[in-house]
Amino acid sequence: MQVLGSQPPRRALAGLAAVGGGMAVAALVAFGSPGAAVALGGGPTAVEVAATTTTSTTPSTPTATTTSTTTVAMAAAGAAGMAAATPPAPRALAVRYGYDLSWPQCDGPAPPGRGGFVVAGVTGGRPFTRNACLAAQWAWARQSGAHGGLYMNLGAPRVGEAPAMHGPAGSCAASDLGCQGVNFGAAVARDALAHARAAGVDVPMWWLDVEDANYWTADPAVNVMVVRGAVMELSSAGAAAGVYSTPRYWREITGGARLGLPVWVASTTDQLGAPSWCGADKAFTGGEVWLVQALPGQFDANWACDPVARQPRAAFRDLAVASS
Repeated sequence: MQVLGSQPPRRALAGLAAVGGGMAVAALVAFGSPGAAVALGGGPTAVEVAATTTTSTTPSTPTATTTSTTTVAMAAAGAAGMAAATPPAPRALAVRYGYDLSWPQCDGPAPPGRGGFVVAGVTGGRPFTRNACLAAQWAWARQSGAHGGLYMNLGAPRVGEAPAMHGPAGSCAASDLGCQGVNFGAAVARDALAHARAAGVDVPMWWLDVEDANYWTADPAVNVMVVRGAVMELSSAGAAAGVYSTPRYWREITGGARLGLPVWVASTTDQLGAPSWCGADKAFTGGEVWLVQALPGQFDANWACDPVARQPRAAFRDLAVASS
């Protein structure tokens, strides 16, 4: 991410006040230690993103019409077959801290220990660029047995920029900046999706990195259309979307648009304080806070808030299952 890795540490976050307060007891567990399992309670959180809904159906069970030995045996065999075909139950996160990695870490060592998840950058810091070591970083995440997620860098087009002129919003007039914003956001997402697929990477949800290190127009309404275009493109590919940003960046770039998307917030606190940022006061899109990024050290550590910790498959690919 632009505020991470080899970039100057949090220079743009200096104006944000650090938040203290209570912290979750789970945060006291050493990140990456063998005994760092955290017991998670509660059921899954229903999430509705970009007007897409996932519906689960359960095969109906045939009604037995006789009580003969043959009928009972057939029913038992059928039940056994259904059980064998049932996929493994989704795992909760065993460790609620994880890492994010991208192009700044390509030439460095892998993170120490085993976090509960890894979020890999697909782009190289700007739209239409590449993280050249995405496949290698994803292989490391798979070997660690973690859950895996992805993010892409997003930005707005200059007026008349080629990727903005044609797309899902149609062919745009030079003066129609909203149309161009939608097409550009969709094109950025389409390009990132193609790069991820070429690297053999697929996830149920992507994070859109919205920061001022990339170009944005002076009109928040146009910038919102860029975000909407990316969300629409991801939705058409069967993936959900969330936003990585800070409250300040989101307010300056989008005018504080309430899109209801899940939030990955870049905090101004350390790992122990990160759980305190999971509250609604940090949910700058109007959605729930799912991830909190702590102040960077050698590696960027992130805390999984309750919605994604209880149901990680909403945001992550379970790489332990995918590699089995």
